[in-house]
Amino acid sequence: MRRLDCFSGLLFAAFIVFATAPSWVMADEPADGTTHRMIPAVIKRIEGSMLFVQPEKGLQRRVISIRKAERMGLQEAQLGEEIMLVLDENDVLVDVHRKTVPAQGHKFINGKLKYADPYWGVLKVETLDGIETFPVDTLAGSKLSTLHDRSEIRLELDEDNTVIDVHARH
Repeated sequence: MRRLDCFSGLLFAAFIVFATAPSWVMADEPADGTTHRMIPAVIKRIEGSMLFVQPEKGLQRRVISIRKAERMGLQEAQLGEEIMLVLDENDVLVDVHRKTVPAQGHKFINGKLKYADPYWGVLKVETLDGIETFPVDTLAGSKLSTLHDRSEIRLELDEDNTVIDVHARH
């Protein structure tokens, strides 16, 4: 009987540890609710319409289309140029800019999802100002498959009012 009490006590302690784990994870979350990381990188190669970049800290090389880099504010990129990659919690590229220029112009919008284009190109959101329509970056679009109409969401928009990140709000 004593062995059973000891086991149930250990089981209860393990439950408490795992039940409170999300609060530990959220303790490091920035005050604005983002989970983005800024990673320095260098443009190693420019070929055709693609930039090949090498992030620091041993991360794998990334490829960014020149069109997307220009939309994000990185015009006329040069070989060997130092840049900053902004990655979301899944290491998906959210933004890129020159190392000497801070990220700027992003805004956050809260609302209810009204419509998500099946090809993830357009999103309609009901906000306090009415229904607003936004283009969606292709990498951010993959997150839309987990959301449903009327879901409470938080959008991050870049300088061009394009959705670059989206999260369900609870």
